[in-house]
Amino acid sequence: MPSNRSDRGSLTVELAILFPAFVVLLFIGIQAALWYHARNVALAAAQAGYRAARPIGATGAAGEKSAREFLTRQGDNALSAPAVTATTTTTSVRIDVTGDAPRVLPLPGLHFRIEQVAVGPKEHMSQP
Repeated sequence: MPSNRSDRGSLTVELAILFPAFVVLLFIGIQAALWYHARNVALAAAQAGYRAARPIGATGAAGEKSAREFLTRQGDNALSAPAVTATTTTTSVRIDVTGDAPRVLPLPGLHFRIEQVAVGPKEHMSQP
């Protein structure tokens, strides 16, 4: 069977072209998973803060503290530069958790901002 010289090295060229594309797709998948995890952690922290600030006599500071403690327990790698703010009125509580998802590749100017909110009514006593 004669060898065709024009096909020599074609596999190497194909791999040189396809391998970087495969690596980029792999990193995009990892980045998407990190973003999704950071989003879920931020939402769970906001909900923990809401549960702490909701009871009668509780303050927004208690909600902020609870949300920050939740973020600390989950580890510092889940959400970069987290910020927690609480807004309370006599009838409602709102806890905002913001931060950045970790980046796989440190590309300048590329940020995956996470913003999650838990809002609901504040507990109150009602007369029968």
